[in-house]
Amino acid sequence: MTLDEEPLKPHDVPKGERVYCPECTAPMYVRDPDGCDRHFMHVETSDHWRAVREITSEMKDLLGVDFQVDNIMLGNRPQIGDRFPDAVANFARERDGLGRGIAVECAIYNHRSDAKTEEYLNAGYSVLWITRDDEGTVIEEVITPQ
Repeated sequence: MTLDEEPLKPHDVPKGERVYCPECTAPMYVRDPDGCDRHFMHVETSDHWRAVREITSEMKDLLGVDFQVDNIMLGNRPQIGDRFPDAVANFARERDGLGRGIAVECAIYNHRSDAKTEEYLNAGYSVLWITRDDEGTVIEEVITPQ
């Protein structure tokens, strides 16, 4: 939506124009990646990226692996298949129970995507979802490949 509260659809917004989320009022922009429908995405200066940085730092300490964090502005785009997770750790070799690596997705402003989860699992990756419950508490859930 615009600052004057006018609701918008992604196809109505020119690329590069800033709009504002109707739920949290944070700035957003239109994203039009290959293979995906045009959609809104929060600007990378929000609680979203703070949560991604915090959890990847904790996971690095726990697992001893580095995470590549998405930074579209710098062209640093981790990729698994056709998807671009918020962060990814690739293991040198498969780890029991965790697969080839861990894809991190943060959905604190929207809903978890079962389609993303399925694609990461099919590629042999575990998925770490960062979400919020109705009270605003951050929840972390790891889903592992079978």
